[in-house]
Amino acid sequence: MCSACSKKGRTSCVYSERRDAASNAIEFLELLKSLPEDRSLELLKSLREKGDASFVLSEFKGAPVAPDRVHPDIESELKAKYSNAYPVLETIVPSVLAASDLLRSDLNALSNGENARPDMNQSQVGRSNEDRNTATPIDTDSVVSHFRSHTPAGHESDYFDERFRHLRIGFWTDIEITNEFAAQIISLYLRTDHPLLGLFDPYLFVADLVDQKNDFCSRFLVHSLMYLGCQMYSAFDKSAGKIAQDFSQEAEKLWESEKMHGSYLTMAGAVLLSLSLMGNGKDHAVLAYAKEAAEIGIRLGLFEDKASGTRIEVDQSEEKKTASCYAAWGAFNWKTLISLFYRQPGSGGPMILPKVPIPGDRSSHTPDDGSTPETTSSAGEILLGKTFPALCNFWRIIHGALWIYYPGPDSPPDRFRLDIAENKFRELITWTGFLPSFMLRRKDSPHHVAVFHIWFHAAVLDIFRPFIQRPAEKRPRLKTFSAWDSTPDAVFSASVNQLKRLIIDYRTNYETSAYSILWHTGLLYLANAMLENSEDPETRLYFLLCVYGYERLKRPYRISRVIVQGLLSMMLRDTDMSGEEARKILGDLGDDRWDQVTKQVEEKIRATFMVDLNLAAKDPERAMVENMAEEFEGMALLQDFLNRDKMEM
Repeated sequence: MCSACSKKGRTSCVYSERRDAASNAIEFLELLKSLPEDRSLELLKSLREKGDASFVLSEFKGAPVAPDRVHPDIESELKAKYSNAYPVLETIVPSVLAASDLLRSDLNALSNGENARPDMNQSQVGRSNEDRNTATPIDTDSVVSHFRSHTPAGHESDYFDERFRHLRIGFWTDIEITNEFAAQIISLYLRTDHPLLGLFDPYLFVADLVDQKNDFCSRFLVHSLMYLGCQMYSAFDKSAGKIAQDFSQEAEKLWESEKMHGSYLTMAGAVLLSLSLMGNGKDHAVLAYAKEAAEIGIRLGLFEDKASGTRIEVDQSEEKKTASCYAAWGAFNWKTLISLFYRQPGSGGPMILPKVPIPGDRSSHTPDDGSTPETTSSAGEILLGKTFPALCNFWRIIHGALWIYYPGPDSPPDRFRLDIAENKFRELITWTGFLPSFMLRRKDSPHHVAVFHIWFHAAVLDIFRPFIQRPAEKRPRLKTFSAWDSTPDAVFSASVNQLKRLIIDYRTNYETSAYSILWHTGLLYLANAMLENSEDPETRLYFLLCVYGYERLKRPYRISRVIVQGLLSMMLRDTDMSGEEARKILGDLGDDRWDQVTKQVEEKIRATFMVDLNLAAKDPERAMVENMAEEFEGMALLQDFLNRDKMEM
């Protein structure tokens, strides 16, 4: 924590803009760069004569200068002042997007033998080595082959950690799988979702997994991880889908005994089980496991709960302290994520903050003793990168905005809601100025950095969603921006534009788009945003971009088809899409070869989170994925009837 926040008695840093000389200097430089040359010279001359930047700025702002001489609109202002969050974007040509393979079925193309085809611009593909695990065997009909021209024959297994060569998985499970298969599954998870979830120290976990110790590994954690990992791996090898169900059943059996004497490992396993069940369409249990993980953390003294007098054991080893930090922040992040992005009935809204340091974040400290536990050597940080510490700070800031969707006794009065939301947005974009260079968007960024930016802009949409779509004359203005169009709608639009580019890039450049469910929030939020203005000529383009993004996820995650069905119901309701076209799109998500595998575990898919994000505020029951999906056929028939009437007129 910085000294300024420490002196103010805070337990974590608050990112606010300073209204002092440094801030004035930055604003002065921005003006010099953006004004015409003659005005810049006048401004410099005035500063030399008066010597007070604050006075000169106040004088300048009082002069009759047209607003567009500085920032023509708020999107330009955000790009100029907060480029880490709002970088200048490459132009997306609608005709190029319309002709690209991003707007058609991957499986249809694969059936025609069109592997490894380009999307928007293959020359700009920037996958890091971790996203190109070319040693993993792939089914011939796997959409992952979209990213690969061939699979090396006889290539040695590409494990995440060399210690996996000594893994004996039979110690941890009675399910019959090979050591090599288990190593591939765990490697895939550690490379893909773990940098975003960070539920345990990967170095300590792998050490105990291989050495058959129970300090930082457990049967429950292994089965929960294997359940999620097998779902992911089924994108490569469809037979892994059946094995996933075996691990699911065993993990839920182990949970019954584990939850009674909860540990850091139990917390981690519960979160993994929560995510796995969501992707598999067993949504009724997602919240239960997320809540249980948080409650275990409270009992272990990891959260700021005054009611629970529990304190962390002071004589813990540094390794145990590290494990506690990962478990606490991993559970907190997941609970905050589902509270904001899913808003399921009973999600409970805000939870209390962890009172342990963020692992790998040198600015955090423990309130009790002021020290930060070191991670086990630097290996834990190397395996997780800098993404997880940044995400912990991100979710901590977002946690302070959950009152928008979960009003309580401490929520602000209605007349102050927008001002406080704007202040939270200010804190968020100011914080991005402190991000390490690793976390900035580049063509060669790891997939988890791209997902962070997707989450960031989805969160911005949620911050301003309650304040948009009002008549032009009644649109409220934001008070701390200078652009002429400083409104919630304009900021919302700026983040939608960022999401458009992020989704195109992610689908084009990262094979993780075919086997990790964590980025799908971007698809859901962009599809909803495009339907906000159904008369926009680009609505159809970006809606299909999102729908076929879900198609890529359909083999590992049963929930994908139901989400698409719900989105198509909304498209039929809000646009002139025909029922015939909607059925064709939905048909693209039907794969008989995969359906034959899943029939063995078929049951009603439960999806109680929100798919219609606007309707959610008025009618959350109807806005649920499963309920909106059930309206599809009725909407399709109605649209066919209306179209037939038009043709007869």
